[in-house]
Amino acid sequence: MPNTCLILMPLGSEVRQFGHSGMIAALINKGWNVVVAAKIVDEDIKNQLDSRIKLIPLTQERLPQRYLRVQELLDRSHQIIESRRGKKNWRYRPDPEKTLLGKTKSNLLIFFANLISRSPLLYRVLGEFEHNLEMEKVSPVWLKILREMQIDVVVVNVPRSDVLHSILIAAKALGIPNMLLYHTSKDVIVNGRLNHDYDAIGVWNMWMKSEIIHQNRPGLDPQSIQIIGCAHFDCVGRSDILLPEDDFRKLMGAKPGSRLILFPASAPWVVPDEARFVHLIAKAIETGILPKNIQIVVRTNPMDSSDYFKSEFLNNDRVLVQKANWRWEPKQNWAFQRYEDMVVYNSLLHYSNVCIGIPSTVTIECVISELPVINIGFDLPGPKPLPGSIRAFWEADFYQDIVQNNIAELAADPNDLLSKIRNQLKISKLDNSQNQKFISTILGVPPHHSSEKCIEIINQAVSIKE
Repeated sequence: MPNTCLILMPLGSEVRQFGHSGMIAALINKGWNVVVAAKIVDEDIKNQLDSRIKLIPLTQERLPQRYLRVQELLDRSHQIIESRRGKKNWRYRPDPEKTLLGKTKSNLLIFFANLISRSPLLYRVLGEFEHNLEMEKVSPVWLKILREMQIDVVVVNVPRSDVLHSILIAAKALGIPNMLLYHTSKDVIVNGRLNHDYDAIGVWNMWMKSEIIHQNRPGLDPQSIQIIGCAHFDCVGRSDILLPEDDFRKLMGAKPGSRLILFPASAPWVVPDEARFVHLIAKAIETGILPKNIQIVVRTNPMDSSDYFKSEFLNNDRVLVQKANWRWEPKQNWAFQRYEDMVVYNSLLHYSNVCIGIPSTVTIECVISELPVINIGFDLPGPKPLPGSIRAFWEADFYQDIVQNNIAELAADPNDLLSKIRNQLKISKLDNSQNQKFISTILGVPPHHSSEKCIEIINQAVSIKE
């Protein structure tokens, strides 16, 4: 009887990482049954995944308040401990406005978290209490589903999500292996404390492995962590999903023979009024500081549903605005890249001459596609970005491998940016030896082979269970 893998999709990022990458199809081709539990089940997601899967809704059950309070207290204590190591806190979103009561509760939380952070014994005891509370609430609904579908292994790509708890607890109660195959290295900084005992963990590289071990010792077994890269990046730098250049330019509205600057935009709440930086480059083209045959392709952020960039550059043929074709449901925090958009994005990386933007994991996709990257490292007049300055993105802990390997150039001011653009336009692609060194350091496995590693770790978990 074939084994059955349950893949949980609480965010939507799993669609590309496990679906578009080819991992699910390869798993099925090797004789597995695959069940996908998604936050939203509709025709849109059905069209993005292999037709051979079974798709079910990922329902969330209410967690006990005392469990959530203990979890919050431990998380805050952990952040304080890590800040003493010199770690910088990182946020995905701005902090919400708090009432007087909310501020009082927050201050009390920080007070008690500070006390706990200074007592290893108290921190450990509270962690054991959290674990006991977790195992008290085993969902009869998910116990039934896991039994009826004869699930052999459960796979997630994010370490922390309230919707995952009930399923992971039920799987643990039944002795079903569950594994975490990291989607982003940021989660090691933002969600470094693991609040669930995963049977196997797949990380990008040695830095992630050592960080996870350090932040979760002594309870975490280092042998449970394997370097597998990230299947999310298996989708770029591929010639088999590349549009012909004439078709691509027609789609973008790009002129024949023009040189393209890719500008991947940030989420609006992360870098407000980001068009300021694009105007700077566009004006340099208009005034002849940069060559006239340049066009800027602004790829809007998937979580930006506005027409902000389109209105900023209306009737400006130097700036082409390409809306990312993603599914984005902000109220439900549900987002995924549609397959058609993945093909366009892979082509955009391939045909562009240089990428300019805020430091982000887009840099990794550019390196795989051998596209030079210049990161903006200065602020312009106007609203500040989420971390306080543009330079803070460059200095983020999870970005240091890129910085130290000299993979992206940093533009210190507007003149430096324009100078670096002129220099990079003389280079067709990244130096291959530098490229390979970076890939071995950051991804841990060669591009387009992470899906294979994912399947290996899934097979290992089941063979250990048997």
